Amino acid sequence: MNQKASSRSPLAALGTIKPAILESRVVRLRPILLTAGTAMLSAAPITLDPIFSGLGWSLIFGLVASTLFTLFVIPISYRLLRGDMNG
Repeated sequence: MNQKASSRSPLAALGTIKPAILESRVVRLRPILLTAGTAMLSAAPITLDPIFSGLGWSLIFGLVASTLFTLFVIPISYRLLRGDMNG
């Protein structure tokens, strides 16, 4: 049953995990950047308030860190943990 499920997966069509990771980063780049950018811009006015400026900056830098984590760290760690040495 696992062979049938794996033969229908998009990864089976590509062969190795590296092309799948590279393709997914290209496909998902724009939606991730637009979502994070919108949230960062909406937090920008909070940074002008003297009381809540720390909250605004922590929101912005948290979104920057999570965006970089999503685009780079997760795909790299997935490839390393999966142990695919073919590609």
